[in-house]
Amino acid sequence: MRSSVRVLPELFLERLKKIVPSQKFDSVANTFSDSKPTTFRVNSLKAERNLVKEELTREGFRLESISWYLDAFILREGRLKELEKTESYKKGEIYVQNLSSMIPPLVLDPKPGETALDLTAAPGSKTSQIAALMNQQGELIAN
Repeated sequence: MRSSVRVLPELFLERLKKIVPSQKFDSVANTFSDSKPTTFRVNSLKAERNLVKEELTREGFRLESISWYLDAFILREGRLKELEKTESYKKGEIYVQNLSSMIPPLVLDPKPGETALDLTAAPGSKTSQIAALMNQQGELIAN
């Protein structure tokens, strides 16, 4: 087990040992210490993905497109702190969000004019994504 895993709370590790088979424990526990890349999506209500991509590329960022969600990117070169200083970020044209959090709105597949209920609305990343998918047409309730 990596030393960074050892800094996880002991109660958490004990619980994890009860859930995960012993032969897989180290590999599962180590995932908690893996650094995750910065990912974000383009807010299609405020910007067009290709223009944002071009602008960020000009500013020195290297982006990787996501095949299953064209508005999403992985930041391969550049840092989150630098990304937060860009005009795209300041204008709300991009929203930093984990890829896994982008999946539920895509599965929901809300259409303009529909009603959607987001019961996981904090801090609002999925809510804002649902609003964009609905093109701000319909009713969106966030709790």
